Amino acid sequence: MYKIGYVALTTTTEKDYMNTLKVTYENVHSIEHEQVMLKKSNELDVIIIQDDDNQYVGNICEMIIHLRKSSDTLVWIISEHLTKANRSVYPRLGADGIAGNECEPDELVQLITNALNRYRSRLNFSKQNGKLVSRRNQLNTVVGLELVPSNFSVMIDDNEIDLTKLEYLALEYLHQNVGRAVSYDEIYQNVWKDDVADRKYRVSNLIFHLRKKIEKNEKAPMYIKTVRSKGYMLVI
Repeated sequence: MYKIGYVALTTTTEKDYMNTLKVTYENVHSIEHEQVMLKKSNELDVIIIQDDDNQYVGNICEMIIHLRKSSDTLVWIISEHLTKANRSVYPRLGADGIAGNECEPDELVQLITNALNRYRSRLNFSKQNGKLVSRRNQLNTVVGLELVPSNFSVMIDDNEIDLTKLEYLALEYLHQNVGRAVSYDEIYQNVWKDDVADRKYRVSNLIFHLRKKIEKNEKAPMYIKTVRSKGYMLVI
């Protein structure tokens, strides 16, 4: 059974993430920031940090850095008022996921469940083949994605994939908003920055070509998910 730690720095939202998690998982524990810094490596499977008012950005960064140095624990950040800067910084420090005000509690639980189940299945596969590697390495093998701004490219599984400038800009914007559904208009404005009709078609066509380059199976994408009637979401 998975063990989940929940750090509530500030909670102004009416969405009850904690109790929704408890419906699915028995081992959900409320912990303090100081306890995170003292936890032993891999004592928890997931740590979820909630800061709805963006008052504790420094503390969150400190916890992410500490956890990445000391453990393989998954780290998710929840905030009602995520800034563009935070959406960029947290993943770079090592956060595995970010949920903004558009993420409902049941959606968050499903995203975390998917990540944990993916880890479990790959761990079982590794055991069957006589190999054990860290959770972090296994997760990176599945979902590792690193942007290379200087080359307009992306690194996936240690392979550098060349992108066009438009493809890179689209992926970069999705990466800055990882875990959040981004609308067609948002992507269009951040890639083309003009005002023309038929935006949805141009964005859909761009994502189609981007998926062909980065997805092993573009018909069942692992990274860029389609959000019906909304747009797209990057899952890493």
